[in-house]
Parts: sequence; structure tokens; C-alpha cells
Amino acid sequence: MDEASEKLAEETMMRKRAEQQLRKGDAGLTWHREARGRGKDGGGEEAEGEDGEIWEEEEEREGGEGEDEEEEENEEEREESEDEEEGEAEDGEGEEEDGEAEDGEGGGASVVDALREEVELERILRALAEDGMKAVEQQVERLREEVSRRWSSRWSG
Repeated sequence: MDEASEKLAEETMMRKRAEQQLRKGDAGLTWHREARGRGKDGGGEEAEGEDGEIWEEEEEREGGEGEDEEEEENEEEREESEDEEEGEAEDGEGEEEDGEAEDGEGGGASVVDALREEVELERILRALAEDGMKAVEQQVERLREEVSRRWSSRWSG
């Protein structure tokens, strides 16, 4: 049970890091602003600054992560990247044949890729929904015109 909880905690940290990287680096992540009411945070106040700042403010309000924990995470990321660079310099390979990182950290990249794919799919679904709504609105307008023509022909003829 202890091993399972450690694995869950590790996966949660990897996911948080991946989400943080996406918020900071991916310009295509305007979806969470749209989901919040086009640039407004959950409290209905105008969101100011970058996406990361919005999340930090929310976390502080909720009593969660603050700047100290974020600095700690950044420090951990630097240490991990230094460890990876040292590992690559020692053996000259860097990755195993199956494409996963030697230290078993290849899962982080797959989480990031999965999140990016999810964002892209959500964007596509939103576009399809908007197109579908436009088509429905056009059909409703055509039907209204047809009903109007039929009623006017009945009353006049």
C-alpha cells in the first residue's frame, strides 16, 4: 500500500509539473481562459497577468500552493535536468532503445504530450460545436422563413 501511495504521489507531481509547463509555455492554452468566462477567473473578477499568475492567485486564495512551493518545484526541475545532463555525459546515450529516459522519467513527456493532445481535441470539438450551432441557427432561420411564407400565403389566398 505504501508503494502504491508513493507511485500515486509521483504521478500527481508529474502531472502538476506538466500542467505548469503547459500553462507557461504553450501559447495554445487559451482554452482554460475560455472555460472560465473569457478572461475572468472563477470569482468573476478580471484576470490580470499571465495564465500562471491567475493560477497562483487562485492557489493562494484556496490556501494551497504558494510561491515557496513553486520555487521548490523549480529547484527540483533544475536538479533533475542537471542529473539528466550528467547521465548523458557519462554514457553518451541519454535514452534507452525503447525511447524512455534512463531514470524512468520518460512518463513526464508522455503526460505533457497527452495534455497537449487533449487540448487540441478540445479545441477541435469546440470548433465543431460552433459550426454545428451555426448550421442549426441557419436551419431554424430557413424554417421560420418557410413557415412565414406558408402562413402569409394561407391568409392572403
